Amino acid sequence: MDGQRDRGLVRRSLLMATVLALAGCGSGGSAKDAGRDSRITEMDAGNDGLPAKDGADDRTAVDNRSSGDTGAGSDTSTGGDTSAGNDASSGGDTGTGGDTGAGIDASDGSDASAGRGGDASSSPDTNPAQDANASDDTSPGGDANPDGGMVDNRPHPIHEFLLPSSFMAPNDITAGPDGNLWFTHTFGIGRITLLGNATSFPVAGGPAGITAGPDGNIWFTTSPAAVNRMTVAGVITSFPLAIQDAHPTAITVGPDLNLWFSEETEGGVGRSTPAGVLTDFPFASGAPRGITAGPDGNIWFGMISGVGHLTPQGTGFTEFPPPPSGDLDFLVTGPDGNLWVTETFASKIARVTPAGVITEFPVLTPDGRPDGITTGPDGNLWFCEARGAKIGRITPTGAITEFATPHTAPAHIVVGPDGNLWFTMVDGNSIAYIIP
Repeated sequence: MDGQRDRGLVRRSLLMATVLALAGCGSGGSAKDAGRDSRITEMDAGNDGLPAKDGADDRTAVDNRSSGDTGAGSDTSTGGDTSAGNDASSGGDTGTGGDTGAGIDASDGSDASAGRGGDASSSPDTNPAQDANASDDTSPGGDANPDGGMVDNRPHPIHEFLLPSSFMAPNDITAGPDGNLWFTHTFGIGRITLLGNATSFPVAGGPAGITAGPDGNIWFTTSPAAVNRMTVAGVITSFPLAIQDAHPTAITVGPDLNLWFSEETEGGVGRSTPAGVLTDFPFASGAPRGITAGPDGNIWFGMISGVGHLTPQGTGFTEFPPPPSGDLDFLVTGPDGNLWVTETFASKIARVTPAGVITEFPVLTPDGRPDGITTGPDGNLWFCEARGAKIGRITPTGAITEFATPHTAPAHIVVGPDGNLWFTMVDGNSIAYIIP
């Protein structure tokens, strides 16, 4: 368990280093923070380039070659039920959230052209939305599809909303039941409208994962050991875990309409009913990170030791070993009936069949460090490359296309109520979306 705990601490240390760096330049009214209230950055993502630096057009085309199958996994074990869950606790109402700052309207207008510069905002904001890319280049990126499929010749512009200083290091994100996007950040829970109005609700304990619950509420995890329910009005109820060093991370809705969450440092997963009744399911293998409802009706999770699943009753724990290149992190059920998983340190995307067969696809950017992943409305998988400063798209057959982001450290991504892909950027302290 020490090695698993150390790996988890390394991940959190890297995020904390980023947070501290942001804090260092955010408290003194630096030039970076000036004008932080609101902005839209529209990038000609189809050109797959970096934003211009120092006024110069410094965009560089991204290699659009597709990846191939580099390995096939196999089912090496059929794990048994290692634990019967025990009800841990039910929580109480810990307080009422409130607006900590006026929302920022980043754009009341819309771009008349998907690939051209120009501010189309009619916002009366004293710091109006700006289009930071004045490029006339509308040439898109394309897929080098190994199956000889259609090449995508459409532009995919990226729009960015900078958050005020009451927010820091946005991380996980979900589409809420109220038609807004909800996300975790260092100081609490954030809500942003489709027009960019942002509101923060203070939360202690370092929020991590977040999801929309089956009960019309927002659910999120906090360290060191709590699962929390929040109404869209901001009323928070906290449910403490029995294991005080569990560090719950990701959270999802299971096929049983309960909330399931990973316990990264303790080694196991937990379940909460919408009423807050908690059950813990520990297992010998450890450090689960991502968690999702699988295509087979089981709960699946990525781990340092591979990928695993158990039934919604908490039985039948089964583990499949990781590929030689490394551990498996965040995952989602794809449109093809397989699990798609990010391999952060190996810079690969893995496809895992319900039988445990693993196929890997390297991302195009060396050491891109893919992180969050989601299924898009276009039938493809979309993911963030934290170190590569890219949003990636992979087809079910493995063809990858990358789109440059305005900042490094895009973290997590989700389909918004408008059908766009919304994602967080830790380094930019911003929320953005890409048109699929």
